[in-house]
Amino acid sequence: MSAYSEHWKGTHDTKWNTHKSLLAMLHQRFDFDFDPAPADWDMTWDGLTVGWGSRNYVNPPYNNAAAWIEKALAERAKGKLSVFLLMANTTTEWFSKLWNEANEIWFVYPRVNYGDRKSSAPWGSIIAVIRPEWAPLVCHRYKWKSCRMDSKPLGLQ
Repeated sequence: MSAYSEHWKGTHDTKWNTHKSLLAMLHQRFDFDFDPAPADWDMTWDGLTVGWGSRNYVNPPYNNAAAWIEKALAERAKGKLSVFLLMANTTTEWFSKLWNEANEIWFVYPRVNYGDRKSSAPWGSIIAVIRPEWAPLVCHRYKWKSCRMDSKPLGLQ
């Protein structure tokens, strides 16, 4: 087994901790007050059944992204912001829903390191912003290691 496959052999896991520098940048930008899917959750915690804060950071289990997106849309109706870190899986129904409902989608590059892993994930990531008020989708490319957006959005959708 290669060092790469040994390092990522747990990729079937659905819970991936956000890299500290990426989370710090997002928190600085959005000033989160709640995390419904915290890194240290256990099987007794269910962020889908509780009310969320006003400004939410969500790195959900990747095997159930659709339910978390639906919950965020219900929380939007209550005037709440949700910012997601998700796998960039553009062929899924939940991504199609985000494409129609999110205010911003940031296509993150290079690939994100999760937790304290030294190498990047074997998939691309997106950051999706669902604001309380609906507006046309704006897409960006985001270079996470230097904490900057490309100079121009990819466009309005």
